[in-house]
Amino acid sequence: MVEIDMTKEPTDGFLVGINLWEVVACKSGKSQAGDAKLEVKFRAVGTETEMVDHLMLVGKGWGIGRAHLTALGLPLDFKGALDPLDFIGKKLWLATHVEERPGVDRATGEPRKFKNLRVDIDRLAFKGYQPEADVPVGCVAPTGFDGLGANDCPFG
Repeated sequence: MVEIDMTKEPTDGFLVGINLWEVVACKSGKSQAGDAKLEVKFRAVGTETEMVDHLMLVGKGWGIGRAHLTALGLPLDFKGALDPLDFIGKKLWLATHVEERPGVDRATGEPRKFKNLRVDIDRLAFKGYQPEADVPVGCVAPTGFDGLGANDCPFG
């Protein structure tokens, strides 16, 4: 038997709004223009929804990248080498929205619109990001370890 709920409305799988996300991967890279960036992969806490954001470390996107790094806990007076792995496991609030852009379908060569989940840089304190401890108005911080009590841990 398989359980289903026919009363549930279909969705496009995008998690929009303000939600708590966790950094699950982070690596350095270069933009198409050759500028240094971080590629950060997030997973929404309590879900399987994932999203990738690109934090520019120089150039035109540095203002946004700097705000994002601040929300991730990097001090404003930081100078030196940055290890992308230091961000793994960090949690923060992200404001997201769906962005549409024109493109070409690789399979058919036909023009079409693509939808992507993106950070909404016009919301929250740090250009779409906000530290976990600074809970946005209307949001509720998760409590406990995924709803388990201290004595409910299956490993100990």
